[in-house]
Amino acid sequence: MADLLDESVWRRLERPAKYDVKTTLRVKRDRVREDIVVAREYLNIVLQSEDVAEFDYKPTKCKQSYRMIVIRKNLSEERGERVLIDKIL
Repeated sequence: MADLLDESVWRRLERPAKYDVKTTLRVKRDRVREDIVVAREYLNIVLQSEDVAEFDYKPTKCKQSYRMIVIRKNLSEERGERVLIDKIL
């Protein structure tokens, strides 16, 4: 049912920060693992964006309908510096 939704129903999902930093920001470490994955050309799945939509769903034997909230993820498969496939799940 989510695959049949119109494109205008989907909206971009912006996730809020988990917590507010109340002290001064620290310097982040280098992303060593990410550099190793790119250098050795391992398959790397990267989240590009997320979209959210909602619709009413009524199972066949139920008397009431339920609000269904679905998330669509835009993933890309990379190998080294190359993008192989863009998937929308």
